[in-house]
Formats: sequence, C-alpha cells, structure tokens
Amino acid sequence: MEPRNFDPKHTGELLKHMDKQNEVLMDAYRSMFHELRKLQVLTFIDFALNSSIRKLVFMVSSFAVFILQFFRTNDFFFLFVF
Repeated sequence: MEPRNFDPKHTGELLKHMDKQNEVLMDAYRSMFHELRKLQVLTFIDFALNSSIRKLVFMVSSFAVFILQFFRTNDFFFLFVF
C-alpha cells in the first residue's frame, strides 16, 4: 500500500490496525516500566542491605580493635577454661 495509491476505502482497516498497534505498544511500555521500576526498587534494597552490612562489619571490627588495644595497654591476661 503505497501512499500515492492509497485507497480511502481502507481507512477503517488502517485505523483499526493503528489502534491495535498503539495498544500493543502501550502494553509493552507498561510492562517495561513496571520491570524497570521493580529493578530500581530491588537495586535500592540491595544497596541499603550492602550498606548496612558494611556498617555492621565496620562497627564489629572497630569494637574488636578497641577491645584488643584496651587489653594490650592494661596488661590483662586471660585464662580460658574449657
């Protein structure tokens, strides 16, 4: 169907086809938007979780260093009884 040979009697079919095409494209857009939104939320959750874990590891390691330094400077000795 070339533009110069377009028959006006096919206008209805063309309009239906374009409406259907628009509907399919909008469904694809919604689906992609939903997936991207979900990915963005999951990425944020993953970032927050990793950040929290990093903070926890830092706090625990800092506390361990503090305890070791405290006991080294105060000459404490431990007896481990099993």
